[in-house]
Amino acid sequence: MLSLAVPLQHLSFPDDFQRLIGAKTHRLAKFLWFGLQGDTRKQYASAVRSYTGFMQIEHPREKPWPVQEQLLCEFAAWRLEGSPGNRKLVGTSVEQYISGIRSYHVDRGWDTSAFSSETHRRIIKGAHNIFGYEKRVRYPITRDILEKDYSLPSRYTTRCEPPGVLPACIRGLSAARRSNVQSCRRVKQNTIPPDQSYPFLHPVLSKLRPLNAAPETQQDRRRS
Repeated sequence: MLSLAVPLQHLSFPDDFQRLIGAKTHRLAKFLWFGLQGDTRKQYASAVRSYTGFMQIEHPREKPWPVQEQLLCEFAAWRLEGSPGNRKLVGTSVEQYISGIRSYHVDRGWDTSAFSSETHRRIIKGAHNIFGYEKRVRYPITRDILEKDYSLPSRYTTRCEPPGVLPACIRGLSAARRSNVQSCRRVKQNTIPPDQSYPFLHPVLSKLRPLNAAPETQQDRRRS
């Protein structure tokens, strides 16, 4: 018994995709485009932009495409270490970036043997051993926290602004953002020391101890 393939309605893809990948026919470009989920393709596009920027900065005289194994490994280390204008990525994020660059090659029919390299796998493993596997939890920053951080002296910095002198980024917070203050206060109760002398925006920072603090006891370690 024969089965008929009925296409879904309202499906389309960018007109210039065929030109970008160098596909000889429109139908080939169509099936390649829909072979990857739209959200995944958007995420992969950021990886391609990042690699292109890396090549322009670090190797402006080298041809970026198709990628070379050595340059791909250097790109992974570059993003793991971080640089001005490019935040440091964890190992799992770099793996996703490499998958995105590989997908860029698949669309164009380029060789993908560079992506089976044991070298960049070991680089990712090294990142896991140095930085760990988990991403750090980031809590929302509200006007309440920013005002406290900007107007009170910190144990770790000497910056202290007089009351009422707040940067424009704090003064300009909308009323909608202020509605999150109550939920954020619950976070602060778990992250700010009892003396309320300085705010913590990240749970990892709660493990910091002032330079003039008493030595940490075994009981303090168990409590933390």
